[in-house]
Amino acid sequence: MAIEDAAALANALWKGDLQRAMEATPALEDMLHHFSSARLASSKKICTQSELLTRLQSNDGIVKHLVARYLLPAVNDIPAGSSAALLGGSQCLQYLKLPERAQRPRSWWAVIRDLRSFFPKPHGLVTVWIGVIILWCVRGWVRDYIA
Repeated sequence: MAIEDAAALANALWKGDLQRAMEATPALEDMLHHFSSARLASSKKICTQSELLTRLQSNDGIVKHLVARYLLPAVNDIPAGSSAALLGGSQCLQYLKLPERAQRPRSWWAVIRDLRSFFPKPHGLVTVWIGVIILWCVRGWVRDYIA
């Protein structure tokens, strides 16, 4: 996040009128306000996902323990794909030209390969359905326990 923040700050300074901002404090505050409001949404998403993954790894509670132990290994690369999708829109320095490899469109095979990794393994589907059936069978007990 620090590298993205540095790139976003560099972009804000490059786009803004830096000469006027150096002379007038309100102009500088306005430029920094736009920078911080733009970065806040991205930082919140990343921190929320990091907190969830930390709690899953530490087995915080029975539900997270069961999800981390049985469900996530069965669903293949869905968690990794969701992390990649979250980090996909990162900052680029706007005053530098992107390398050619970053501007090339992806081949159709790379897209299919990435989509294929999102489908759960067959034993993963069985695990999910067993979990759904168990939850359906004990839903009354769980409802009473929670209330």
